[in-house]
Amino acid sequence: LTPEIRPFDASRKPDDPDLWKDNIFTYDFSAKLKNSPGALLEVTKSLDIVQEKLDGCIKFQPLVKGIFTNGFGDNFNQDVALFDKPDTPGCNSFVGRKQGLQRINLGGLGPQSGNGCGVISTVHEIFHAL
Repeated sequence: LTPEIRPFDASRKPDDPDLWKDNIFTYDFSAKLKNSPGALLEVTKSLDIVQEKLDGCIKFQPLVKGIFTNGFGDNFNQDVALFDKPDTPGCNSFVGRKQGLQRINLGGLGPQSGNGCGVISTVHEIFHAL
């Protein structure tokens, strides 16, 4: 079977609430993910893969202040994708931009292991968020 290829939807406007403003995908890492070298490496590799495939259509930008190092809440007024490593297994993200804080959950394993999803599934979740 050949997958259906859908043409670009030119009717979508730049101010569509599901699109990332100015094509900038701002992201940060939860403290738990920052303390897991394997998970951090997998997410970094995944971001590199997506950036290469999109050939500059979206700019990946780390959050400048990294305010989520000591915990975080959902009442945030800037659009930020937060890569998190919860204690529960599973990999998920909203589809499209969610205004404010958007978690990309990369199921939890031990502190020194990867993110629980692997690079391919993490790429998949990044595409969901985009």
